[in-house]
Amino acid sequence: MKPYLALLLFLPSLLTAQEHPTLPNPWTAPDGQVLANPVIQKSDAAFILIMHDDGMAKYEIAKLTAELQTALNYDSTAGSEAAQAEQKSQAEAHATLAARQAQIQVQRNAAAAFASAKRLDLQGTILQVLPEGLLIDCDTGNYFRPQSSSSSRLGGGGGSTAGGWIGDVRGIALLKGHPKQETYVDGKSIGCKVIENGRFKYTNTLGAESTVGAFQWVEK
Repeated sequence: MKPYLALLLFLPSLLTAQEHPTLPNPWTAPDGQVLANPVIQKSDAAFILIMHDDGMAKYEIAKLTAELQTALNYDSTAGSEAAQAEQKSQAEAHATLAARQAQIQVQRNAAAAFASAKRLDLQGTILQVLPEGLLIDCDTGNYFRPQSSSSSRLGGGGGSTAGGWIGDVRGIALLKGHPKQETYVDGKSIGCKVIENGRFKYTNTLGAESTVGAFQWVEK
């Protein structure tokens, strides 16, 4: 590249640098820091960005000396509006970050609770496929085992107990999150590992409201 072409390319940046006043060396900033070899790299209506030996620093022009404000052609009205706009933007960014961090913590807590929750054996027959999950009669089905004194006997009301307990969950229960829920139909036998997941209310065949245990699918 010819020398004069290179000069033309760099001329705008040189002119921009000349627009900024020269700071004394060392320079005491508004926050009390003493900066060595300070150079103003950028300025706008409200702030200046300074490069110095220890890095970069940003300061509000309104907090600088009157002499520097004049040298920077500072407009107090425009500067105040720009500073307020940036403060608002930063506050919104901090709020968004805080909300995201809170969400991540909730997810971590849920994951920890999920990992430590007791796995139960749910077996029975599907009574109804609902949008919320599979409504299951855990006292009937093809997966029979003798009654055990250590069975958890969890679940809701209803169902027959003839022949002993079936799995750890007894009665009517709602199974949530089964990966193949859409492929199941009423009357099909089902068995899987679950963890407790609160309660579920539904309207039974008699038109009355029933509350049963809800369980989250974990694995086959």
